[in-house]
Amino acid sequence: MSSLTAAFDEWDWLLANPRFARRQSTVGWEGFEQRRLPFQVTPEHLAELAERGQYSFQVADGSVFQISYQFDPSGDILRFGSLGFYKAIDNLISAPVVDGASESSDETSDSPDVDLAEPQSAPGAQTVPWLRLDFAPSAARGVIHAASHLHVSIAENIRLPVAGVPTPKQFVETVLSWFYPDDYARAHLNQNGEFVDPNRQTGVNALFCAVTAEPAVLNALHLLVPPSAARAAN
Repeated sequence: MSSLTAAFDEWDWLLANPRFARRQSTVGWEGFEQRRLPFQVTPEHLAELAERGQYSFQVADGSVFQISYQFDPSGDILRFGSLGFYKAIDNLISAPVVDGASESSDETSDSPDVDLAEPQSAPGAQTVPWLRLDFAPSAARGVIHAASHLHVSIAENIRLPVAGVPTPKQFVETVLSWFYPDDYARAHLNQNGEFVDPNRQTGVNALFCAVTAEPAVLNALHLLVPPSAARAAN
């Protein structure tokens, strides 16, 4: 929760409507429902997420972050994680930034593992760009389905192998640098693209939970989450 709070507080001029919450061993959001969107996500899907409050927080343009983790009962071992971002499209129906959303809390709904029917996208419907990083060690199959992997909206069957699991702060930083580069650069980079405060980045990359990547992943092209993945690989 502290990383979620820190991420939102630092970018509160760009983010809106925090709903992140924790219930026992699950970090999610108020009224948390474990729901998987279809591969083709439409602006209508984003509007539905906004209306039902199914997000950790929004961006001022209506884009949506969904960040969740499930730990073991001790709270020390990460069992599952899903960190998603769905980008609103200008000049189309998009997810409204909902005024008066509830403040974040330490409790989610009583049913954190609800599986709802997957909404369908109409053929030829306008879709929105998105990415989602999943950590699912029970389903790992080496480089074709690494325990930690990144889904992207350009191709349904691509799972980019990832060494490590990002903190909420790392994920938010990455998304903002990719999708809002001008805002990110104004906040943290000099004219040469270097970090204005390198020490700040050390804090962003503070160790979250050690996740050891599979040997097959480390021996293939993969994304690296600093510094936990680097430590796990040593």
